[in-house]
Amino acid sequence: MLVSISKLEFVAAFYYNPFLFITGPLIVAYLAFAEIKYVSCGSRRMGKFEIFLWAELLLLIVYGILRNILGI
Repeated sequence: MLVSISKLEFVAAFYYNPFLFITGPLIVAYLAFAEIKYVSCGSRRMGKFEIFLWAELLLLIVYGILRNILGI
C-alpha cells in the first residue's frame, strides 16, 4: 500500500488495504497532535483522543483478522 501511495496510485493503495488507507491520515493527525501537546504543555495525557487511538487499533486488528480468514 505504501509503495502505491508513493507512486501516487491511490486507487491501487485503497484496494490493498481500504481500512488503513482511510484511517491512516487520522492516526498521523492524532500522533502529530499528541506531539504538539507534549511540546507545548509537557503532558502526554490525551483523554478521549487516547480512547480513539485504542479503538482504532482494535478495529484494525479485527479487520486484519477478518480479511485474512474471510478473504475480504
